[in-house]
Amino acid sequence: MIKGFEKLKVLSLQSANKQRAFYFGATVFNWSPGNMYAQHNDQYRYSLPYAANQKYPIVQGYGGGWSHNGASKYALDFDMPIGTPVHAAREGTVIDLTQHHRKGGAHRRFAKYANFVTVLHDDDTTGEYYHLRYQGAAVKVGDKVLVGDLIGYSGNTGFSSMPHLHFAVYKAKSHGKFESIPVQFNSPVFTQRSLKRSK
Repeated sequence: MIKGFEKLKVLSLQSANKQRAFYFGATVFNWSPGNMYAQHNDQYRYSLPYAANQKYPIVQGYGGGWSHNGASKYALDFDMPIGTPVHAAREGTVIDLTQHHRKGGAHRRFAKYANFVTVLHDDDTTGEYYHLRYQGAAVKVGDKVLVGDLIGYSGNTGFSSMPHLHFAVYKAKSHGKFESIPVQFNSPVFTQRSLKRSK
């Protein structure tokens, strides 16, 4: 298994007959961050991905009909104004991020424009924080983050019909595929209805 950020030479080609023309082709290799053999620690209790003194309701939960199906079945969308600080829900290492996009919209063609931060956990699953604003990452690849550390600012980029934070924990699968994992939090989560009742 190749560790994160490790470079490994896997193939070297040379012509068997230097007097003849030499051609070769390559095939695209698809991958997902993490480890396909990861065993999620189901006893772990995640922190909510925002400041402890704030409350942001879930507008789309597990199995949500809008977009939480298939690989993202166990994702959560938190209703957040653009620019809301996003905090690490679990400690780990930042292994990927994108923050240069400005586009967003309620169609899958916008998915490639999502800004995000990906954190690798100690059980080789990844925490992914999506739809961040333009230049919305507060970390860089290789940074170690602790629970509650600021990692970015929410936005409305990518496949997004409203400003929000998409949070999910994923496990890698073969051929560049992945699956989301249901998680539990150490604090109550809120919906729009529960917030209205508490006011």
